[in-house]
Amino acid sequence: MQNLQVALSERVTVFDRARGGLFVLCGDPSVHMIAYDFVKKPLANHRVITVIDGGNVFDPYVVTRMAHGLGQDPKTFLSRILISRSFTCHQTHALTRKVLASFNAHQFPLILVLGLLTTFYDEEVPIAERRQLLEKTLHDLKEIARRGTKVLITSPDPQSAAPAPMSKLLLDAADAAVRLDPESDGLSLTVLKEVPEPVAVAQR
Repeated sequence: MQNLQVALSERVTVFDRARGGLFVLCGDPSVHMIAYDFVKKPLANHRVITVIDGGNVFDPYVVTRMAHGLGQDPKTFLSRILISRSFTCHQTHALTRKVLASFNAHQFPLILVLGLLTTFYDEEVPIAERRQLLEKTLHDLKEIARRGTKVLITSPDPQSAAPAPMSKLLLDAADAAVRLDPESDGLSLTVLKEVPEPVAVAQR
């Protein structure tokens, strides 16, 4: 577990130093909770964070505990988070389009997308339509990241292997990706894609 904490700390440091890019945390369901480690420093530095919650997993109590741990007012911390929830893949795509349409690097320095693929697993929507919407959504998020915003996406493994193509589309779009897997003594971390040199260097 100690090795995991060290590895996560290194990933957070890489993320903090970046000036844009699309980052993915995938694998174990704990990726949602671990994502808060990546937004702690920006919140503490009075940065505004935009959250798109596609899995209905945003937990304000985690943010409250985080604020208490840093000796800051929880209400102030929470006021720095602009959250929108989506319950369908069409809503998820519409939210990313809205952010892109009104994009301002100062207004959107960091975007956290919780459970991006969740709404795209809805089998009531034809697979071809879901795939097309996901491609458009990822295109928008990549464009936002290209303009200097850090986009952090969480994507826990689906219950079945059927949505595997969706996961592949996400990882192919990512600039950097980390996978967490359960083990007998905790979790293991695997770096699937390292931050590319242009993204890392541009941040200095």
